[in-house]
Amino acid sequence: MDYGLLIEGAPVAGDATLDVINPATGQVLATAPRASAEQAERAVAAARRAFPSRSELSFAERRVYLDKLAAPLGERIDEFARS
Repeated sequence: MDYGLLIEGAPVAGDATLDVINPATGQVLATAPRASAEQAERAVAAARRAFPSRSELSFAERRVYLDKLAAPLGERIDEFARS
């Protein structure tokens, strides 16, 4: 399974990749992108810009975002359990 970076809502290719290792088996589970220093700085700057408006969201509004994030994970729960 391969993953990408997301900076300011846009997919970005990392400058390299890292293997994600299952510590129990030593097997490679996934390949993750490795951000460059410049990409990391862009991501941090974007997060700082977003913080003021995001921090004012109510609990109910935050829950909507978390539910959207959790739904696809829940659909793959059996896959995660086997990994």
